[in-house]
Amino acid sequence: MSTNAKAHIPLKKSEYQEHRERVNPKLKIVEWTPKKDAANKMVSTAAQPGTWLPASSIDFGGGKDSVKIRDSVAKIFGDESLLDVDAVYVLDSIRTGFMIGMRVFELYCQASGLDQLILRNTSSRLLESEMKIFNSQKQTGTFASVFATASYIRWKLSSYKADKTSVIDLPFGGIPEINLTDNFVSTNCILYYYGLYLERGNIVRDSTSFIKFSLMYFENVLDELSKRLGAMEYMDFFTNNSYKLEDEEFIIDGFEMQSVVVVVSREFNRVDFGDIVGNVAAKHAARRKAMRLACYDVKLKKNPWHVMKGLTPICLGHGNPGTGKSLIIAATATYAQDLCDKRGIPFLFHPMPDNIVSGLQGESATNMLKWMQRFHDSDKVIYGPIDDGENYFKNRSGDDVSEGERILMGVFLRYTEGAYAINNGNWAIDLMTNLPETIDPAIMSRVQSKFPIDGAMSVEDFVDQDYLWWSKFAESNPDFVDIKPISRYEFMSGQRKLASLDEIETGEVQIADPRILEIFEEIRKDHEICEAEFFGKLYMQVRKVIPMFSSRDLRNIQSAVNIRAMDFDMPEEFFDDHSLFFEKPFEDRLKVLRGLMSDNVKGMKLSDVIYREAITYLVNAARIGSVEDEREISAMLKRGSNRLAAQKRAADLGISPNVIY
Repeated sequence: MSTNAKAHIPLKKSEYQEHRERVNPKLKIVEWTPKKDAANKMVSTAAQPGTWLPASSIDFGGGKDSVKIRDSVAKIFGDESLLDVDAVYVLDSIRTGFMIGMRVFELYCQASGLDQLILRNTSSRLLESEMKIFNSQKQTGTFASVFATASYIRWKLSSYKADKTSVIDLPFGGIPEINLTDNFVSTNCILYYYGLYLERGNIVRDSTSFIKFSLMYFENVLDELSKRLGAMEYMDFFTNNSYKLEDEEFIIDGFEMQSVVVVVSREFNRVDFGDIVGNVAAKHAARRKAMRLACYDVKLKKNPWHVMKGLTPICLGHGNPGTGKSLIIAATATYAQDLCDKRGIPFLFHPMPDNIVSGLQGESATNMLKWMQRFHDSDKVIYGPIDDGENYFKNRSGDDVSEGERILMGVFLRYTEGAYAINNGNWAIDLMTNLPETIDPAIMSRVQSKFPIDGAMSVEDFVDQDYLWWSKFAESNPDFVDIKPISRYEFMSGQRKLASLDEIETGEVQIADPRILEIFEEIRKDHEICEAEFFGKLYMQVRKVIPMFSSRDLRNIQSAVNIRAMDFDMPEEFFDDHSLFFEKPFEDRLKVLRGLMSDNVKGMKLSDVIYREAITYLVNAARIGSVEDEREISAMLKRGSNRLAAQKRAADLGISPNVIY
C-alpha cells in the first residue's frame, strides 16, 4: 500500500540496457586525471594507522591515470578466468546502476529540454543566457544520474549477505572528488576512485570485504551528493516525477533518501477495533502501539515515544484458537496505515511468511535474514506480526525441532538484541500464539509485554458478537430480524474505545495464582509496598516459583510502568493539523508528550503502579508456565474418563471390561 499518489515513469530494461556498451569498457579500464586539490583528503587518510592506500600510489596533478576494475577483482578472488558468484553479483549491480543512471539522465534531458540545448550546442554557439541554463541543467541532470546510480547500487547491496557484512568494519577513507560537470565525466571519476581502492588499496581482501567496501563506497557517493543538493538548480524536472524499475521494487522519488528503497506492503483485510468483541485491554494496547509508531519522524530517524520509553517493540498475545488474535493484527495494521497516510509517511505491513522454514540447507537462514533485515529500513514505519508463533519458535530442547527452525530462532535472537538490534522507534513485532508455554524460553526473553487474548468473556460480549452478525441481515431485510435489544445495555457499548486502562482496572488487583498470592502475603507481613525491599524480596521469592524469572523480566515490568505512566491518548487533531505537533521541533514534541504524561500521573503513586504492573506480569507469567501442566492433567483426566465410559459401555454390551486398557 503506497502513500505516494504520483504515477511512476517506468525504467524499462530494454531502454537502460542500451547503455551497456558504454559501461562495460569502463569496468575493464577507466581513465581519470586526478586534481591536485583532491590529494589532501587521500594523503591525510593514508597517513593514519591501517593505511588504506599508499600515498605514492598516485601522482596528483601529474596527468591521466588508469585502473582496471575487473582485473583487480579477479586478483582479489584469485581466479582471473572465472569470477566468484559474489564478484559477479556486485559487478553486475554496479553495471546496472550506471546504466540506470544514464537512462535517468536521458529522461531529465527530455523533461527539461536539455536535449535540445545539447543538440544546438553541437551545431552552433549558444547565447550567453542559454549557456548558463545549459551548464546548470547539465550539472543537475548529472547529479540526478549519479544519485540514481548510487541509490540502486546501495539498494542491491544493502541486504546482500548482510549477516556477514554488517559485523565488519573497514578503514574507508572517502572519495577525494566527485565531478558533476558532465554525465560521462562523472562516470569516469566515480569508477576511477572505486577502482583505485581495489587496485592499489589494502582493505579489500576477500568476498565479504569486497561487498562491504562496494556498499560503503556508493553510500559515500550519496553522502557527498547530499552536501551539494542545495546548490542544484532546475531540480523540478527530476523531483516532479518518480521512476520505477521494470520487474523490481526499486523506486526513485526525488532526492529524499527515504524514497530510494520502497518495499510494497502486504495486503490485509481492514478491521476496525470497534468491530472486535472482547479483548478490551489487548485492543487498547494495540491501538496505542499503532498511534505511537505513526509518530516516527522519517527525516530525523527518531520517535519521541521511543525516546520516552513509551513504545514496546516486541509483544506477545496469547489465547485459545478463535479468540481474536488475527483480528487484532488486522486492526493494528489498519489503524497504523490510516495514521501514516494522514502524516504522509510510508507504512509497511510485514508479516512473517508462512513458508519461511525450508527443508533446503541454509535456505531458512536466508529467508529469515531477508525478513528481519526489513526492520533495519529506517525510511518507513514497519509492523511485523508473527501469527501462530508456536509453529516457528518451538522450544529448542524438544526432539521435534528441525534444524531450519533452530536457525530461524538464532537469527531472530541476534536481530532483536545486541549489535544487530537497531530500533529507531519505527517498528514493532507482535508474536501471537495459542500455546505460549511451548515457545522457546530464549524467544520469550525477548518479549517485553504479554497480554491475554480471551475473546468474548461476558453476556454482553456474546450478545455483541451476535449483533454484528445479524445486523447484516437488517441492512437488506429488516422485517426478517426480530431480535429485541437488552433494555439495560446498548449494543456494542461494551466494545468502546478506552481512554485509559483505569476504566476497566478498578479496585485491588487480583492475584489469581495461589503461589504468587502466598509469596505476596508473606512479604507483606514485614514490608509495605512503598518500601524498596518489598519488591526486591518479591522478585527473589518468585524465582523459586518461576525459575526463568530474571533481570530481563524486571526490565519488562519497568517498561510496563513506563507505559502505564504514559497511558493517555494523543489528541486526534495532531494527525489532522500537523502544525500542532509533527511540524514542531523534535524537542518541543517531547515537551508536549511530557506535559501530557505529567497530567496523566497526577494522583498516582509510583509504588501503586509498580505493584499493579508487577503482579499483573507475574500472574501472567505463572499462568503461561502452568498451562502445559494443566494441559497434561486435563489429558490424563480425559483418558481416565473415557476409559471408565468404555468399560461401562462394554459391560452393557456383555463384553468383559478387562479388554479395555
